Amino acid sequence: MSNLIDIIEKPFTGERLYAMRELRTMGAAAKSAVSVLIKASTENNAEIKKSSIETLGQIGPDAADAAPALAAALNDPDKDVRLSATMALGKIGPNAAEAVPAIIAALKDPDKEIRLSAAVALGEIGPAAVEAVPALVAALKSPRALIPRFAAIALRKIGPPLQKS
Repeated sequence: MSNLIDIIEKPFTGERLYAMRELRTMGAAAKSAVSVLIKASTENNAEIKKSSIETLGQIGPDAADAAPALAAALNDPDKDVRLSATMALGKIGPNAAEAVPAIIAALKDPDKEIRLSAAVALGEIGPAAVEAVPALVAALKSPRALIPRFAAIALRKIGPPLQKS
């Protein structure tokens, strides 16, 4: 795996994409690549950025350190990068709780796919995304058929707010 990580740090786009594809097949076993993938996710090359984000998502909960970079990627001008970031945050799940405010903002993205993916991500984060409840309730009123459905699923996964005793 160290060879794949070394390749990601080189300037050759094709080789880097290949290395990231290989790491994606390893899932959580590729967690030692997280820091290099975080760095790659902030580059100007949209293809590298998207691939590194997808790879972080495949690593899953062990990629929690990537949550701030993935949250920042939700503001990327490239729709595919934003979509990959919402999906990756959902795969990281509760360990991505610090990205909840950015995911809430993604519920208002101009792109329907990103709004849907943001609702899914909030549901996958679960109870740690309780601050998203008002935004998800508002999404229930969307005229787009799928958005209210995914918002309702997310609300079920988040569960009722904890009662303070």
